[in-house]
Amino acid sequence: MEEGIELMEVKATNLYNHTIERNKRKQRNRTILSYELVLTTKAIRAVITAKKATKELKKHTKITRE
Repeated sequence: MEEGIELMEVKATNLYNHTIERNKRKQRNRTILSYELVLTTKAIRAVITAKKATKELKKHTKITRE
């Protein structure tokens, strides 16, 4: 009887530890995706800023050539 209880406790402990590890992996994956999204957003903003700067430079260059 005691062996059965100990076995149940071991299974419960293993399940608990497995659940904690699984949740840690999920959190790590969410964090990685969050960083990737931030970096992607920053890259897109940089491209947009560069395009705007290029347009302004072209406008300025056209004006000075005339």
